[in-house]
Amino acid sequence: EGAVRAGKTTAPASKACDYAIEYPGIHLAAARWKDTDLWGQVVPAWREMAQRYGLETVWHADEQYDEIRPYGSRMYLRALHTNELDSRYSKLAGVTLAVLWIDQPEEVPADVIDAYIPARLSQPEMPHEVWLTPNPVSETDHWIAEWFPTDRAKLKPHHHLVHTAVYDNVAGVGEQYIADLEAKYP
Repeated sequence: EGAVRAGKTTAPASKACDYAIEYPGIHLAAARWKDTDLWGQVVPAWREMAQRYGLETVWHADEQYDEIRPYGSRMYLRALHTNELDSRYSKLAGVTLAVLWIDQPEEVPADVIDAYIPARLSQPEMPHEVWLTPNPVSETDHWIAEWFPTDRAKLKPHHHLVHTAVYDNVAGVGEQYIADLEAKYP
């Protein structure tokens, strides 16, 4: 969880590359609620990181995944929103995953989350993990606030909350950017 420009998307993109190498054949998914946000932010960050790692990605449009060569791993790239109520949970239907990364999950309704977690995390002999990269939620009844209470003693086993701030990403955004934010939002 972290502020705007705190580097929340970079960490899971990097971890996905690590897992693609460490667990050849692993099936990961990167998701966002809306298609334009997925293709505008998440996919470029993922592919740039894969390139930094020296990985080759080959797009398979029929199943909407990047094949990660030479490891035979997959990164499914899916928006979770549908326009039709009768297919509300169809975006990951039939996909067997080890890891599901949802960027900006505060946008995703709880019923959609419940349809995918833990049901889609079923790839045998792989770690089963969910990575969420939200902005902080203010509502105490939001599903993210329930999963990750501010009182860390109340976190469920295997739930980890990493909080970042824009100050943690000064190398990525520069000191002037932070000074401008501070001036606008004292």
